[in-house]
Amino acid sequence: MRTVILCRDLKSLMSHIPLPPEHVQFLVLQESPESGSIRAFCERRGLSEELPRADLFRSRSGRFRSEYVSAIGRLNIEFGSREWWAMPFTTKNPISSELCLDIFSLVLIVDLIRNLNGCLVVVTDRDVLGMQVAAWGRTEGVAVVNAVRPAWTWSHIHTRLSFLPILYLAARSVWFKLRTDRRNIGSPAGGAASMVMITLVHPHSITSEGRFRDTYFGELEGWLGREIPPVVVAGVIQGQSLPLAQAFQGNRNAVRRISIDAGLDLHDIFRNTWEALRGFLACRFLKVSSEIGGVSIGNLVKRAVKEAHASGEVFRSLYIYRCARRLASAAPTARYLYPYENRAWEKMLLLGVRSVSRRTRTIGYQHASITASHTNFVFAENEAEITPLPDVIVAFGEVTRDRLIQDGHPQALLRVGCALRQPKTGALAIRSSREETRPRILVALGARVTEYLRVLCFLNDAIGAGHDWEVRIRPHPTLPLEKAIGLLPGGQTRFSYSLSKGAVVRDLEWADVVLYASSTLGMEAVGAGIPAVYLDLGEILPTDPMEGWTAFKWIARQPSELAPVLSEIGELSDALYEQKQLQGRSYVDAYMAPVNEKSLRVFIEA
Repeated sequence: MRTVILCRDLKSLMSHIPLPPEHVQFLVLQESPESGSIRAFCERRGLSEELPRADLFRSRSGRFRSEYVSAIGRLNIEFGSREWWAMPFTTKNPISSELCLDIFSLVLIVDLIRNLNGCLVVVTDRDVLGMQVAAWGRTEGVAVVNAVRPAWTWSHIHTRLSFLPILYLAARSVWFKLRTDRRNIGSPAGGAASMVMITLVHPHSITSEGRFRDTYFGELEGWLGREIPPVVVAGVIQGQSLPLAQAFQGNRNAVRRISIDAGLDLHDIFRNTWEALRGFLACRFLKVSSEIGGVSIGNLVKRAVKEAHASGEVFRSLYIYRCARRLASAAPTARYLYPYENRAWEKMLLLGVRSVSRRTRTIGYQHASITASHTNFVFAENEAEITPLPDVIVAFGEVTRDRLIQDGHPQALLRVGCALRQPKTGALAIRSSREETRPRILVALGARVTEYLRVLCFLNDAIGAGHDWEVRIRPHPTLPLEKAIGLLPGGQTRFSYSLSKGAVVRDLEWADVVLYASSTLGMEAVGAGIPAVYLDLGEILPTDPMEGWTAFKWIARQPSELAPVLSEIGELSDALYEQKQLQGRSYVDAYMAPVNEKSLRVFIEA
C-alpha cells in the first residue's frame, strides 16, 4: 500500500507514521528547526531514507521550466485583462509568489509516488500543497494523509481570508496623500517634461548621509537632466514612507523629483479601493482548469489568485495604474522610462499611460543579470503578443539582449545600452600574480533567506573539515545575516568568518576567489580578474547569471567539491590563469556594457 504523509512538524508526523515501522522515505522541501527534528526522528528509526532534495530538483529543473512557462502562459492568454495582470504570479517570477514552488513540489511528489512502494513523508509548511496532493490521491487511489493544517494566526487570516489589508492600504494611501500635500512633497509633473523616469525608492536607496541614490539608473538622471531638460523623476515610494519621500526629494540636480502618486486625488484612492474589494469578492468564483504533465494545478492557481487579492497586491498594482493615468494626463508628450523586469506594477504603468495616450513612447531598462530562474522574462508561445510590453527595451549588455530574444521577446523591441547600476569594478587592475598565503574567500549572498540558509549549510559542511581558509561574508543590502543565522541547526555556523561592511570594490580588492549562488557579484568578480565559484544549491531553477560559461568560473554542486575546486584554481599556471582572466573580462564587458556617451545616448534615441 502506497502512503503519503505531508506534515510541517514532528508532532503531526508522529500521529500518522505507520506502526509497526516500515521503510520510510522522507523529503524535506523547506529547511527549518522543525525539519531538523523530523530528520533526526526519521534517522533514529533505522528504516528511513532521506531523498536528496538538491539532486531531485536538478534532475527535473529543465523540463519543469518549460512546462511551467507554458502552463502560466496559457492562463495569461485565456484570462489576460487589467485585473489579471495586476496579480504578481502572472509574471511567472518564482520570487513574487509561492505558486512556482507549489507546482514544482506537486509534480515532484506525484512523480515520487508513482514509483513508491511503502511510505513517503514530505516536510512542507504549504497547506494548499497538501490539499492538492490529497485531491490527486483521491482520483488515483493513493492514501494521502494531509497533516499540514493552516496556521490560524492573525497573519494567515488577514493575508488570505480577509479584506483588511486592502482597507489598511487604502487608509495609508489617504494618509500619505494628505501628509505629502501638506508638506508640498512633489507636485504633479508638468506638461513640458521631455522624459519621465519611473524608479523605485527603497530604504537601501538612501545613503548613510541621507541622500537618495538610484539603485536602478545610477547617474542617468543627472545626465538626462543636462542633455534633454526638463526631466521628471517619479518615485514609487516603498511602503509610502514619509521619511523615504523626503529623502528622495532632498537632493536634486537638473531634474524634478515627485512621488508617483503626487497627482492622485482622494476620488482616485476610493475608486481604487472599491475595485480591489470587488476583485477580492469576485475571485472566489473564478474557475480555473489547468494542469502540468496531466496533473491538475487548479487549486494551487486559485489559492495564488486569492492570496494576490487578500494580501493587497492587486490593490497596489491597480494603484500604479491610476498613478500612471494621472502622470500621462499631466505630461502627455513625455517619454516614459522605467526599470524593466516584466512585473505586475510595470504592466499597470503601461496600461495606465496608454489609456491616456496610445502615442506616448515607453522605454523599459533591463538593468541586471538574467538567470534561468528569471522566468518573468520568458514568454510562452503567442504570449508576448497579448502581454503589455514597452515600445523599446534597453538591455544592459549583448548577452542579456540575446537572452531576451531567445526567451520570446520580439527582436524589434531590443536595444543594447549599458550597465548603469553596477559598480565600476572594471577599473580594478587585473592581478598579474597571486598570493601564496591561504586563500581569501568572499561569499556573496542573494536577496532570499532560503539562499542564506542553504549557502551557510553548504559552507558548514565544506569548511567544517578544518580547511585553512579566510572567509568574508557579504550579505545582500536588504537582508541582514542575523535573520538566517538564527534558523540554522544550533543557531550558529561551524566555521569562522568576518562580515563585510565596506564597498564592493574594497571586498574585491581583498578577495582571491568569490563564491556566489545568485548574486551578480560573481560576475563583477570575473570582470575584476578574480575567479568565481558558483554554488549550485539545487534550486527549482538554476540561479547562475553566467550559466553556460566556464572560462573563469567553476561549479561546486556538493560541499565536498569545494576544496578540490579551490585547489584546481590555485594550481593553474600563471600563463593559463592570466589567459582566463582576459577571457573573463571580455565576457563581462559583453554582458555588462560599459557606460559611455554612445551607450547613454541609446536612452534618448530609443
